[in-house]
Amino acid sequence: MIRSMVFLIMMLAFCFTEATAAQTASEYLRNRGGESQDSEDPLIAAFIRTLSASKEGRWTEVEANVSDLTPVLKKYATQFRVDLAPRLKKGAAANDSNEIAKSFAHVLFLGMSENFHQAIEERFKNYERSSYLLATALYYYERVLAGNIKRKEPSVHDEIMRQFEQAQLAIGNPGLLGAGKLDPDPQRFASAAKAIEMNIKRVYTYFAK
Repeated sequence: MIRSMVFLIMMLAFCFTEATAAQTASEYLRNRGGESQDSEDPLIAAFIRTLSASKEGRWTEVEANVSDLTPVLKKYATQFRVDLAPRLKKGAAANDSNEIAKSFAHVLFLGMSENFHQAIEERFKNYERSSYLLATALYYYERVLAGNIKRKEPSVHDEIMRQFEQAQLAIGNPGLLGAGKLDPDPQRFASAAKAIEMNIKRVYTYFAK
């Protein structure tokens, strides 16, 4: 019950909050226009399009999608020192749909990590903004990464979801007209984010390479 309520709050923030601070890669893609014309997150939309094209053998489309992601991939290469562009380009050149799926899953993992880092850098000054960033990170996990973890290590998935709940609690709560206000706990949030990332890497071992 608690988990479902936390998830609902996070998804409401994801759907309705407009970002006002520094852009994440997803926000950059959305503001560029043309990357996603519906309500889907731009990184997720790019993942779906690219994976579908690779499975159907539309490799020119795959290459174009990878090219569209160049600014995002450069940003992640600088921020995390993980350059996924060569892997994606190699997978497309080799018509290797498995490599495309693996590398794009890694892109979404870095997108999740970026949102954690952005929330910490912004020091949780805006509750709705912090909730949005965390909800997006959860969405990346649930939409792309959780399936394999549930199948291979169900207990690891349970722990990851528990840590997402801890992260949600750590961003605090403005209360209602100040009543019930809870200050954010940056250390608790950082600890939860680190635990989430480490547990994901227990299953997606190639993310650590």
